[in-house]
Amino acid sequence: ILASTKPDDLILDPFNGSGTTGVVAKKMGRKYIGIELNKEYLKLSKARLKNVWYILILDIYYYSIYTYRRSLN
Repeated sequence: ILASTKPDDLILDPFNGSGTTGVVAKKMGRKYIGIELNKEYLKLSKARLKNVWYILILDIYYYSIYTYRRSLN
């Protein structure tokens, strides 16, 4: 996603599955359309996408701790 798109680009995933592409797209500031026929995967994908901001905050938090700890050495 980072290598082939810019922020605000639209990403189409015709085989959405559990929504991993959508999660990464949202975390990287891209727009996203996922297509999935299986209703169970669709439910899973929706739940994951609702939690993207929570995941992003945790990523920033853990990265900050990691960076801080590396600066102590």
